[in-house]
Amino acid sequence: MNSLVLAISSNVWDVVTWTVVFLVLLVVGFVAVAAVRKHFREDDAPSVGGMGFTLNQLRQMRRDGEINDEQYEKLRQHIIGSVAAETADPKPDKPARPPSPKGRNGDPDDGPQDRDRGGPDN
Repeated sequence: MNSLVLAISSNVWDVVTWTVVFLVLLVVGFVAVAAVRKHFREDDAPSVGGMGFTLNQLRQMRRDGEINDEQYEKLRQHIIGSVAAETADPKPDKPARPPSPKGRNGDPDDGPQDRDRGGPDN
């Protein structure tokens, strides 16, 4: 009897141990995913027009004295122009869908072709 209790007790502790190990690995995985997402997330808007920097970075460069006011304005106008050019001519993702041959309520007898031939509405 004692050996049965010890065997059951040992199995329970094995289950508890592996459950704890699993939960710890799960928490570590969530922390790792959060760290990777934070690392790859950008605080500023993405760079525009292949310039390699954003308006916020450009402002910081001016504050730090890396560029003067004239260079700042020239680069700023270039970035703004690039954004305007990218957003000025959006291309539709899907072509327009042709009208359905069915009528208003999905009834094929209520379509425009029936009205011309003296269909149910005439």
